[in-house]
Amino acid sequence: MALASYSFSIYIFKLLIPYKLSALHPYPYKINDTIPLIYYLFHIVTLTTIIILAYLAKKGKKKYVFAIVFFIINLIFVIQLIPVGDAVVSERYSYLSSLGIFLIIAFILEKYFIDNSKKSNKIIISITILYCFCMIFITYNRVKVWENSLTLFDDILKKYPDSEIALNSRASVYIDKGRFDEAIIDLNKAISYDSTYIQAIYNRAIVKRKTNNLYGSLSDYKRVLRLNPDFVDAWYNIGNIKKDLHLYNDAISDYTFAINKKNDYWQAYNNRAICEIGNKNYISAINDLTKTIELNPDIPSAYYLRGVAKTESGKDGCNDFIIAYQRGFANAKAAITEYCNN
Repeated sequence: MALASYSFSIYIFKLLIPYKLSALHPYPYKINDTIPLIYYLFHIVTLTTIIILAYLAKKGKKKYVFAIVFFIINLIFVIQLIPVGDAVVSERYSYLSSLGIFLIIAFILEKYFIDNSKKSNKIIISITILYCFCMIFITYNRVKVWENSLTLFDDILKKYPDSEIALNSRASVYIDKGRFDEAIIDLNKAISYDSTYIQAIYNRAIVKRKTNNLYGSLSDYKRVLRLNPDFVDAWYNIGNIKKDLHLYNDAISDYTFAINKKNDYWQAYNNRAICEIGNKNYISAINDLTKTIELNPDIPSAYYLRGVAKTESGKDGCNDFIIAYQRGFANAKAAITEYCNN
């Protein structure tokens, strides 16, 4: 409940005074499995809101009651009554609920303008206009932050440099851009902050494989599986590394585990078939490639490989070679020339 009160309070504060805006506000780090004491102080804001609401209802101030209830109802599912997701506060979730707060401000200003002199009203109008221009300026600058994923995560890390979630997310952007050295730096930091952060360990394994550090990658994938033995993609990628190292029997075992966990994993069927061809188990390879094609008929290399397995087992693979070539697999042309023009 302390997190809910904190979240509720911060949404109000940042709506009125948009300071330290961020696309991600991480959960507080726990000390001895308990969140810091300061978060419990935000219960005061929640209690005060309830008291004000009860007072306004008793006084028959229906429009104020409506505005407060509107704000609360539209915010209640994102204030971490039950902690979910990666952020304790997500500013973008308050767009609709913010209407409630601005309605209250509008009602207060309306009453003020009616009850006070024109001179006083001009002062308030000037302050309001200045406030609006400040909001426009802040909004304009925030647009630049949302220009792309990299600028977004850079901004988060300026505010929360020890956020393992933001570090991992920025590393994912670096990976997509082929900037592997920068990705490794971010992932190492993320893992140093949380040694059980599976996604960061998994992403580091991906980078290590892309940079030909196969044994380092294998070590990270195994670490992922120690944390979560049912992480199917880790089993698949371990199989890929062992395939690259020509450890076909071990790779087949890993692919089989992945398939048992996810029976429509066509990539695992396809790569297991490659290992079976390497072991000269052509019938098993044909079966796996047939399953691959059944699950994803748009993979020309699967037709080619099935043609190879059929040919090596004494069967006619010409039809598969032709289909592979027709679907853009250029290497199939040599096989057609060798096996299908007699």
